[in-house]
Amino acid sequence: MPKTTGNESPFEVKVLSFLSKMAGNLDQVKIEVNVLKGKVDNLSFSTQENELLATVEIPLLPVKTIDELKLYEEVLTKDLDQFFKLVQFVKQIGGLTLSNCVKRAWESVLTLEVRAFVNWNGKPRTGQSQKYGLKKSKVTEAVF
Repeated sequence: MPKTTGNESPFEVKVLSFLSKMAGNLDQVKIEVNVLKGKVDNLSFSTQENELLATVEIPLLPVKTIDELKLYEEVLTKDLDQFFKLVQFVKQIGGLTLSNCVKRAWESVLTLEVRAFVNWNGKPRTGQSQKYGLKKSKVTEAVF
């Protein structure tokens, strides 16, 4: 509450009180703007770092056979750099919706022939051979 001399009308007191609150709110807004500026600067810096890695190409992809997929899984398990390259490759694919992104990622990583021989748990369907499970796969981890 601002200091008054006692000679002010109730209207003047209300106006001074309101202006005092506005000044306090303005100070709070300035603090919040400075915090947001810092976050934007950090975000801009990390975006510039990502632009350097944005065009990752992996010549092995898409994987063409189940045997290649198994070998690629071993490589991804042992070599973290390869795993992160795959993650970056999948991130740059993009799409209109989440499901579209995932679909495009799978199409870029595995051929249709390989996708026909995989399922989530690796269980065979009635009358078919054993499928390769993707549930605990490093490729799945990179896609999701």
